[in-house]
Amino acid sequence: MNLLNSNIIVLANSFNTTLFNTHWLAKKNILSDSEAECVSMVGAPGFAQIEDEAFNLLVLPERIQFTFKKAEESLRQLEKIRLIVKYLPETPYSAVGINFSWAFSPESTTVSQFTRKAFANPQNSFFEYFFSDPNSRYGTYVSKDFELFRMKVDVKPVKNVASAEEAIVIGINFHYDVAGSEKVSEVLSAIELWSKVNEEASKIAQKITS
Repeated sequence: MNLLNSNIIVLANSFNTTLFNTHWLAKKNILSDSEAECVSMVGAPGFAQIEDEAFNLLVLPERIQFTFKKAEESLRQLEKIRLIVKYLPETPYSAVGINFSWAFSPESTTVSQFTRKAFANPQNSFFEYFFSDPNSRYGTYVSKDFELFRMKVDVKPVKNVASAEEAIVIGINFHYDVAGSEKVSEVLSAIELWSKVNEEASKIAQKITS
């Protein structure tokens, strides 16, 4: 099982994308001086992207997306998104999303056989009547509340167009709507749950693939 992506998205009605440059990020200690010298930055009207080997920060008018490129450094990099939120207290934050995705290829069986066993209920005639062909593929979607978030799990088979190889992609999203007046506090409280949601998502992914 390979981790494809893990990120935090903070939504708002309006982010000032021109603010996000290496000078401002270093001035606020969001980036260290050495990081500010090494990061790659691209800016355009309504768009800013700052990236190095450990993270990717994408800023659009309606969102900040912070992607962790090294899972082992996620806790250290988490401080960057915390500081950004703290230094922009007037921003009308509206939601927080934490996302994970993995790809998994069964070793001893086919994707069709694995997903049928995992997700096609043999007691449900729907599957036998409509989806019993050898070329059928199966997946699942489930959701529940977890801590502050609504957790959504989406599992589906995909095919690599170039190689024609199949894999199972597991996507797990944790969504929290910022509804109160203390928006910065709410966003930070949601971000502080990173370790818990990471652990929960990893357990779910491991259970699906076992």
